[in-house]
Amino acid sequence: MLKELEIEIEKIVEEVFGEKEKVFLEETPSLEVGDFGTSICFKLAKKLGKNPKEVGKSLVSKIRGLEPVRDVKIVNGYLNIFLDRKKVLEYILKKRKTERRKEKIIVEHTSVNPNKAMHVGHLRNSCLGDSLARFLSFLGYNVERENYIDDTGVQVAATLLGFIGKENIERINDEKFLQELKNRIEEIEKNQKLDIYCWDLYTEVYKKYNEEELDKLLKIILREIEEPGSKLHAFAKWFAERIFICHLQTLKRIDISFDFLPRESDIVALDFWKETFELLKKSENFVYETHGKNKNCWVIKLSKHKAFTGLKDPDKVLVRSDGTLTYTAKDIAFHFWKFGILKRDFYSRKLEDFETWVSESFPQSELKVFGKADRVINVIDIRQRYAQDIVKHSLELLGYKKQAENLVHYGYEVVALSSKSMEELKKMNKNYVHMSGRKGIGVKADDLIEVLEKKALKEIEKRHEILSENEKNKIAKTVTTAALRFFMVRQNINKILVFDLDDALRFEGDSGVYLLYSFVRAKNILNRCTKESEITELSNEEWKIVKTMIYFEKILKEVEKSLDLSILADYALKLAKEFTEFYHTCKVAGSERENVRKSVVEAFVNVFSKLLWILGIPEIEKI
Repeated sequence: MLKELEIEIEKIVEEVFGEKEKVFLEETPSLEVGDFGTSICFKLAKKLGKNPKEVGKSLVSKIRGLEPVRDVKIVNGYLNIFLDRKKVLEYILKKRKTERRKEKIIVEHTSVNPNKAMHVGHLRNSCLGDSLARFLSFLGYNVERENYIDDTGVQVAATLLGFIGKENIERINDEKFLQELKNRIEEIEKNQKLDIYCWDLYTEVYKKYNEEELDKLLKIILREIEEPGSKLHAFAKWFAERIFICHLQTLKRIDISFDFLPRESDIVALDFWKETFELLKKSENFVYETHGKNKNCWVIKLSKHKAFTGLKDPDKVLVRSDGTLTYTAKDIAFHFWKFGILKRDFYSRKLEDFETWVSESFPQSELKVFGKADRVINVIDIRQRYAQDIVKHSLELLGYKKQAENLVHYGYEVVALSSKSMEELKKMNKNYVHMSGRKGIGVKADDLIEVLEKKALKEIEKRHEILSENEKNKIAKTVTTAALRFFMVRQNINKILVFDLDDALRFEGDSGVYLLYSFVRAKNILNRCTKESEITELSNEEWKIVKTMIYFEKILKEVEKSLDLSILADYALKLAKEFTEFYHTCKVAGSERENVRKSVVEAFVNVFSKLLWILGIPEIEKI
């Protein structure tokens, strides 16, 4: 509504003065002087050599004719607008269908190596990616949520080495040996999640072998798992699936899911690179080096791109001298598929427990069509900027400029736990804080979720003693989802996020739990009302929160332009606080103005439920 009003005023300015100027409506110091004001008269006066008041007089009558404007006044050169409060409330309550857009957007997020458990940092990726996908879906875009499974990478090879051992390296294609490994892994799964078991196993590999020995062993394993015909390739694919299913189970706890899981092993097996290679050879920037340090390698000449000028070694090897592909080569092939450049496609199979599809390299009875996007957004942490730039600018150099323009790296800063939270985790259970990866402190995603649920349950038990254990647990899980998901998106992605258990679970203040609490309170108020809702003129106290709701559509446009979800989180907090002030000031159920105030609460629920859905906060009846 506000954005549309700004656009209409811009049209009037152009019609009256022949000038194209941006109009911004901002809140006035008080409702007595107007609801919103604009300084456009000052800008025009300077340009036209006139008095701001004189400029304003030429615009007032035309702006008064706009919907939902009730009146316009010139105050000290500002154009101050009073809105028709009744019409605004009617507009907010009106159910409107989202206009479907033709543009298809792939949002790839999570994409955790399928070799061990997810950690806290991965959760920021998942929460940002899922809320971004929800936001774009809410706007009407055709959104495909993807989770790339790198099941032929060095991390998977390292965990497999932990199971195989140096002593059995020559048996990696022995069918009997691999069956024994399968049996062993299935026994482990009976007692604990496999990804959690592999967390420590992965670390032990890097402790057990020296760098030279490890490099040699990993090369042997990598060569086999990249070969679609080898028995270890099939075994590695089976193993990685066991791990990424564990990841899906973790994310299901906080209501995150995917449409498609493309696997790197299938990119290799289906020869995506073969077709990509033929396309690349048509470009003068993709060359076979005959001398120098990249001799006998196929290289993309990034030195010709302005983004890489000044770098000591800008060119990127895609095919090594031994014929093996680098990760970047497979990533370029994958993005060719994403944008529909390749004629090839994945086969797929449905994972019923998760309502998602996973790629396959052999024909299935049902072929789902994925990919073929107009825009691709990769949610990957900021440390991967260089790798993402290589793919983006490679597309450009290879002649796919439109696709390069529509490839977005949604880079975010890393997550750290506050020292207070780290100490609390250690006190609760020393196993919650682990050595992660090759070195450093890490906390598993499952452990963090478990701790949050325990803390939330304690608070719920204080508030609802008479509820059954099942009801308490259900509320605690919802509170955990609200707390975790909101905390992960509330801060701008360019800042390091310091996660604090107590801050996340606060029932009052800047938290997802506070948002959930505000929504539940609003629903409870509506349940207590006995009169039919009615839309009449609003008092200043009633109008204040409605006025804040007007911003919703403008906020959506701002976030669409910037993809900054923290703007949406800030707006949700502001609206929740306005609602708290409203119900403290204005009694609803049983008051003389129950009819109209009920309408105000209904409008709040209407807007707020949309915000909660985008932020990934599930609705609940009590808290």
